[in-house]
Amino acid sequence: MSQRFTIRVYHRQQLDFSGEFDVPVELGRQRRPDERPFVQQRDGQGWRVSIARLDELMISRRHIRLDPLPGNRVRITNVSDRNTIFLEDGGVIASHQSSDLPLPLGMVFDEKSIRLESPDTEIFDEPEMHSLAQATINPGKFDTVLPSAAHAMRSAPKDVAEAFVGWLSAVTGMLQTSSNSREFFTRAAKGLVELIFLDTGAVLLRDGASWTIAELTSTRPGVENGTWKPSNRILANVLQHKRTFWQVTGQSFGGQAFSSESLMGTASLGGVQAVVASPVLSLAGEVVAVLYGDRHCGPEPAGNGLGNESGISRLEAMLVETLASSVAAGLARIEQERKTLAAQVRFEQFFTRELAGQLAVEPDLLRGRDTDVTILFCDIRGFSRISERIGPAATVEWVGDVLNALSNCVMVHQGALIDYIGDELMAMWGAPARQTDQAQRACQTALDMWASLPEISARWQATLGEPTRLGIGINTGVARVGKTGSDVKFKYGPVGNTVNLASRVQGATKHLRANVLITAATRARLGAGYLTRQICRVNVVNISEAVELHELMTETGTAAEALCRQYESALHEFHQQNFRQAAKILGSILEDSPNDGPSVVLLSRVADQLLNPTREFKPAWELPGK
Repeated sequence: MSQRFTIRVYHRQQLDFSGEFDVPVELGRQRRPDERPFVQQRDGQGWRVSIARLDELMISRRHIRLDPLPGNRVRITNVSDRNTIFLEDGGVIASHQSSDLPLPLGMVFDEKSIRLESPDTEIFDEPEMHSLAQATINPGKFDTVLPSAAHAMRSAPKDVAEAFVGWLSAVTGMLQTSSNSREFFTRAAKGLVELIFLDTGAVLLRDGASWTIAELTSTRPGVENGTWKPSNRILANVLQHKRTFWQVTGQSFGGQAFSSESLMGTASLGGVQAVVASPVLSLAGEVVAVLYGDRHCGPEPAGNGLGNESGISRLEAMLVETLASSVAAGLARIEQERKTLAAQVRFEQFFTRELAGQLAVEPDLLRGRDTDVTILFCDIRGFSRISERIGPAATVEWVGDVLNALSNCVMVHQGALIDYIGDELMAMWGAPARQTDQAQRACQTALDMWASLPEISARWQATLGEPTRLGIGINTGVARVGKTGSDVKFKYGPVGNTVNLASRVQGATKHLRANVLITAATRARLGAGYLTRQICRVNVVNISEAVELHELMTETGTAAEALCRQYESALHEFHQQNFRQAAKILGSILEDSPNDGPSVVLLSRVADQLLNPTREFKPAWELPGK
């Protein structure tokens, strides 16, 4: 027994042709003016049906060949040289390609649709549902369709193109001033009524497995009193296929009429003529809302429809989808701005406002990479001793005040605040944005920190009973810099030996009795304009090679310059093992500057060598601790 199938061809939801076949069938437009449309004609071993006029160019003269297959299946072959076959489920069959598909199935061509079904299928148990051929495009991906749209507009009649551009301008004007989702929903519902001339427009939001009405606008009295309900069937298809669907009821299909109850599943929408629904997609492509409209069947057509006054035309469905896509783009923009603002607020905890704004727009700058940076550690001296004396409440207030002043110094010089480690601050220059003058910025920050101490001490002298003091260490080198942690809480900063050494240099300020110490790598980047002196070479914990340290002088002037020259002269004599000459120079320094810590430390090393002449001389000092 031959496999049989039924072909039904609709135009604007009106049935134009119905036939049952068990042999191959070819469908196409008229091949000549005298060929009668929608009439079966023998064509070799099969049949041919002309389903379109000569001027309907979306259908080729020879376009579709249908071959019945066993098992309720049909082979669809695209015999056209240029036109594509669009399947109702979103699939396509390109020129000269075939697909074997199960019945029932549908094909769509603008306002024309074709249904293939088994002869025993119960037809017209509910009105036919139509959809646009392509799935709705996600927000931000419209570049994939714009070229074809532009081509279509160039080939469209002038009055159609002008009308469409005017409609788009109206949609843009309606939505561009919306600043939140509620405004978008209100304007979109009104747009369905005022711009597409539907009787009712609604925005439906997903609420688990059900839908809630976010906005409802109607020209029909009484609709907004809670009795209006959407079609669950339409919504289920929109949610599943993420495409625009429309459906018509109340008009005759093959001699049988259908009520709104069969379409809507509820008697509350009696008299509804047609419905259309289009998805509002998120950036991830999920359906977050649906634009839904219906047109009521009145005694007379409204006369304002955009193609089919009594139903829904394909053009109207496309306009609803355009409106839904505009809402999706607006909501995506609002969400992106919200995330950008939240990111910027988080970034401003670490970076300057300008850099935070740049990072919010270019988050890739936070990705891990090896880069040249300058690291600063600043420690509050005597913290443990003072905090024990003044108690936890005063300690928190004191440390907060000090760290606030120090942080402001970092931000003034466009540094990145990396962390607060108890009573210690860590900052960085050179990342995430490149800074060619990073060493100068870090050193100037250190000098500003030191300059802020008198004011801080004045505020806390009565509470502490002593001035607030700092120790600052700076190092320059390559580190691995990036973001670590989670989206909820993250830490941005550097890791590696460059960081470890900067921390050790800060610790060395205690042993060398210096205010600000920098490494030779940082000193080499400074250039002129900063007064420094070489202090010594030290071996620090967990660093294999000896490190050359310099003091960044917090005081300037002739006396400070003379001090630097004298000290470096004494250090040179020490390295040459001319200990007596070194002691003589250091003694002279301490007569004028008895509180110069580095001179006191170096003199003790000189004295140790003089008192123990047989001891092995080591020019690099082993620091007694971190």
